[in-house]
Amino acid sequence: MDGRHTEALMWVEVDRGGIMRAIPGRVLAGRIQRVSDTEMAAIKAAVESAAPEGSDS
Repeated sequence: MDGRHTEALMWVEVDRGGIMRAIPGRVLAGRIQRVSDTEMAAIKAAVESAAPEGSDS
């Protein structure tokens, strides 16, 4: 779109041995966001568990 972002209208997955699926862009964005949220929560938990006791960070 502006050189830094793109906009996908449809994502197509091809599996030669199986079926082909088309996923609308908004559904794909939702899936990506859910994975990102899960990964960020895991990173936050790992950082917090590794922080020394009494740390304000």
